[in-house]
Amino acid sequence: MRTRIMARAGALLGLLLAACASTHATGVESPEAPELHAAPLPANEVDVAHVRALEAQCRQRFSAETFQQAANALTVAQVAVGRLCTIELVGNSPLQWRVSCGSDDFFESGEHTLASATGCEVAGVRGQNGFECLGLALRAMLPHAENVDIATIGHVDFTRPSARLDCADLVGEGWGAPPWSEPTTSLRGDAARDAANDRLAWCRAARAASAIATGIGRRNNGVRLVAAGASTSWMAPRYRAPNEEQETVGECPPPSAPDRDDPAIGRCASSRRVDVLVRMSARAEANDTGARCDRADQANTPAGALYCLEQCLASPERSASGLGAATPFLEAGTPATPPARWHVSTSDRGLRVDLATISRRLGY
Repeated sequence: MRTRIMARAGALLGLLLAACASTHATGVESPEAPELHAAPLPANEVDVAHVRALEAQCRQRFSAETFQQAANALTVAQVAVGRLCTIELVGNSPLQWRVSCGSDDFFESGEHTLASATGCEVAGVRGQNGFECLGLALRAMLPHAENVDIATIGHVDFTRPSARLDCADLVGEGWGAPPWSEPTTSLRGDAARDAANDRLAWCRAARAASAIATGIGRRNNGVRLVAAGASTSWMAPRYRAPNEEQETVGECPPPSAPDRDDPAIGRCASSRRVDVLVRMSARAEANDTGARCDRADQANTPAGALYCLEQCLASPERSASGLGAATPFLEAGTPATPPARWHVSTSDRGLRVDLATISRRLGY
């Protein structure tokens, strides 16, 4: 009898592994379901408690009110800043947004201070600028979310800023020392231009993140920020420089803006922007089955536990975990070294930023 039970447990474990693989999704196309790692199958017995814990995780559900509130918040944000920024869902989940805002609408040329001309209103509250209004729209989600992670990515073109920025004003807003150490006073030519642009990209990203935090009303208790300056990394592979020998004119990355572009000198409006990625982690609640499967005959046997987990994984409609648990891009850990010419900072210490996930979800 024990041999038959263990054989069946092994077969169910095989089904479990196949089901786990089928629930995992990556990329922007769809939200990522949590990775459920099967308990090992020792020679003598299965870890029943661990398998039942995995089953409970699989059966987590998220309140329909949470998703409705997220959809409402998105609508509010679109009304408030839609004329200045594009806002769309990532993977059709209302808990992940990507926002792209042209820098020319928010910042003076070569500067990182926000213009007040982009003010807006959310639920009767006046925001000083579009980024603050984005934060005001997100404020309604705080009671429904365990965490709200926000990444702002600053991009610039090849034109040189009018001054070398140190952005000392951002230190007092919780960002600490700017994320660069090398002096720029001794740099000349293209090196000086590149260093200035690297700083400008980060300063704009940090300024936008601070404005979003102001709109939300707090920066702790579940709200985490990352500001990254991506310099010219987006523009560089998409820009076509003029070529005198081939008699070709320069071309900026689309969409073109003839009144603001000058590809001959690397001035491209499409490359001057701040992108925002928002990830909300919903508060989970148990479903009507008590977040587990009880079989009267084998409730706590190895085969019974594996059967219940397999049943959940084989029936996606029984679990809303996939919509609420997309892979985070901010986690506790030692900060990683960013790519060359990138500057990255977080609002809290001890956070590791997954730039690859951020870039993928923003469509870079």
